[in-house]
Amino acid sequence: MLQRRKFLELSSLGLSAITFSGFASKTHNPAGKKPIVISTWAEGLNANKAAWAVLKNGGRAIDAVEQGVMVTENSQNCCVGLGANPDRDGYVTLDACIMDEFSNCGSVAFLERIKHPISVARRVMEKTPHVMLVGSGAQQFAVAEGFPLESEKLSPDAERSYKKWLEKSEYKPVINIENSGNNLKSQSAFAPSKLENGNWNHDTIGMVALDANGNLKKYRYFNQNNTPANDQTYAFESLAVNMRGFIQNVANGNNALVLNSEFRLPVFSTLFNRPFNNKFIRDFQLTQFIDLGTAWNGAYNNLSRPIITVTDPNNPAILVKQKVGGVGPFAGGYGFGARSSLLGYFVKLDAAWTMKGFFRGKPQKVGQTIKMVVYQSYQLRCR
Repeated sequence: MLQRRKFLELSSLGLSAITFSGFASKTHNPAGKKPIVISTWAEGLNANKAAWAVLKNGGRAIDAVEQGVMVTENSQNCCVGLGANPDRDGYVTLDACIMDEFSNCGSVAFLERIKHPISVARRVMEKTPHVMLVGSGAQQFAVAEGFPLESEKLSPDAERSYKKWLEKSEYKPVINIENSGNNLKSQSAFAPSKLENGNWNHDTIGMVALDANGNLKKYRYFNQNNTPANDQTYAFESLAVNMRGFIQNVANGNNALVLNSEFRLPVFSTLFNRPFNNKFIRDFQLTQFIDLGTAWNGAYNNLSRPIITVTDPNNPAILVKQKVGGVGPFAGGYGFGARSSLLGYFVKLDAAWTMKGFFRGKPQKVGQTIKMVVYQSYQLRCR
């Protein structure tokens, strides 16, 4: 699981994890077992316990992450929450971001006097069309959502550290300076390797959770199992459209061929022999379509029916290779749709099936406008 999600970079320092058996250091989690929660730094251990309380009862990964990070935000530490050290002007400003298994995300930055920025970030994700809110706007949104404004007073530890820093006011904004070394010789007044209480200095908390349903970051419309050929060098990648009835990346290569056939019936214009002033009615069409396509590397003699790798629903550890539905060397999809104009935009809605049988299985539903087009298509990678 971790190999496929390479944004999880596990380091030997500051990594906390909880798996099936609980919190003991000897806990071992066999490959493929779920759920699991991973966070950074020693402060993440208590956060993991809160996240685990959600996961062990079948809760969602995003709920576990929110509850876990809230524990660290509640604690008095150097770097997370309202108890953390302030900026050079003496203000504690907080950031947070969160993402669910469907790639929805929300974040806040430069947020003051709000105890749980992780929860505000989730509200941004779930209740607004935005990805990030910043500063006073983020605070205004948080208050409107019922988050109370906390005191501006620094915590005793933060106030003491800030007053000591003011003696020299050394401001050296070096990126990731806290990672420059892990020994006392590398200490500086701006970013010591160890704090006065003996704890290692660190940046903010990061947490990732995989729940019992396998939700970490689920790509609903992209086939992750179909990886490009290792012997090919690609300069960029693009989508070969329009191939309906499949999720993206049913096939990939440096060559692609897609054939589309579409029959359109202008319903009202055909059935009624009179003009219509309403553009939506006048332009309304029902369609029937068939799409054929494939992608391959190298010469044309390598052209064949795409083969996809899917996960066995009964055993996620087993990967199964199978030919996709289609005709000859082509993957095939068919379906029905509607077209019209709405508020100056061309609007279309398609429902497509793969050629594995007559209306077999659930269709891939595709909603599109001329400005925001999301096709179910191949991924074409070009050299």
